[in-house]
Amino acid sequence: MNVRKQLLVSGGTLGAMLALAGLAWAYLPTQLAVRWDIHGDPAGYLDRLPALLIVPAIGFALTAFFALAPTLMPARSRLERSAVAWTAIWMVVLGNMLFSQILLVAANLGLPLDVARCSDLYAAVVIFVTGNWLGKLRHNPLFGLRTPWTVADERVWDKTHRFAGRLLVLAAVVLAAAGLLLPAGPQANPVLYALMIACAAGPALAAVIYSALITRPSAS
Repeated sequence: MNVRKQLLVSGGTLGAMLALAGLAWAYLPTQLAVRWDIHGDPAGYLDRLPALLIVPAIGFALTAFFALAPTLMPARSRLERSAVAWTAIWMVVLGNMLFSQILLVAANLGLPLDVARCSDLYAAVVIFVTGNWLGKLRHNPLFGLRTPWTVADERVWDKTHRFAGRLLVLAAVVLAAAGLLLPAGPQANPVLYALMIACAAGPALAAVIYSALITRPSAS
């Protein structure tokens, strides 16, 4: 799989994260909030340098994984059928890193942000894109919903991934509606965080159960 274009986009995204950190450096406090509690208050701090570098570092590691993993596969040609889906998921994951860096800088600059609501709405975008492309991810030994039943049977793999993709799209719609319609204020934060967890984990759990249910019993 040729990943040259993906690497160029990834390099630009990582460069944007570092540029943002450099531009904001002089305006940020020496200790940055990197974690917020359920009420939206800062709950964890790091020194300015590691706080600004941790997200780009994770983004670099993820880029290395997405770029190198196909070349290390024992049957690399099997991922060629999923090249478009692989790229889409790679880009949305890296986009999530850029969003996290922007949110980190903006919040520590004192901008009036609702961290929980911003996270909810972006999570809806990530889940929607992932759901839209998950059904196009073909059977491979590296990436996807890997249960004993999907790994063993390509038919089960395809049906399970299409099923999970539809659930994720529905979950994204629920998340977006909650982020847009719930009243402003910290009282909405517990609901938003609970929905983010449920909308990410729920479809995955349902897909595991579904893959087991649609598996044909082996002949005795």
